[in-house]
Amino acid sequence: ILFIVLAYLNNNGSLASLFPKKATVLNKNIIQMEYKEKEYKADYTKKFEDGAIKIANFEKWEKWQGDFNIDDMNYWEGESSYIVIAKNNQSNIITLRKSLDLSDSPVIKILIYSADQENVNNIKNTTLRFGNLADTAYYEYDIRNIKPGWSIIEMPKENFSFVTGSAPATEKEDSEKNNTTSNVTSDRLWGSIEKILIVVKARPNTQIELSF
Repeated sequence: ILFIVLAYLNNNGSLASLFPKKATVLNKNIIQMEYKEKEYKADYTKKFEDGAIKIANFEKWEKWQGDFNIDDMNYWEGESSYIVIAKNNQSNIITLRKSLDLSDSPVIKILIYSADQENVNNIKNTTLRFGNLADTAYYEYDIRNIKPGWSIIEMPKENFSFVTGSAPATEKEDSEKNNTTSNVTSDRLWGSIEKILIVVKARPNTQIELSF
């Protein structure tokens, strides 16, 4: 008899009403918003801020020395870039005095902009150097893979050439030569960088313009 009664109630839909229904809880913290842009770009630079050393930003307030122009229109990040021009087999050198410890940094990166391929073809050499104030010991990297537009140049630290010996210095640095030790070993110098130097040199009868 019980089975017949339950079957009758189930057919009529009355059986489900005899049991309590499970309450549905709405999550009020979920908000849906329409995204109308063509694409979404995520910026991961801040995620790795603690894992990298910011060597130079090429901004107006930095104390670079040499012949360069500040460009506040064409830059990768920040507020500006530095334009370095070289002509007719001449070198243009800019320097920045800054104490750095790069002993734990395996790769050094720099951003370089060239307007077009002809400008790239006119480059005789572009060099990045890290060393002491007297230029008697330094690491040097010859940058060759510059392309039109912005190029991210990755330079493994192990590929830098270590150079020791006397080198010409400016009159302002002559007084510091006597106080700077020139007998610096290759391993130790990475931990006590005092100066950054960028050299841009054009081929004969040409002019080049690079932004950093």
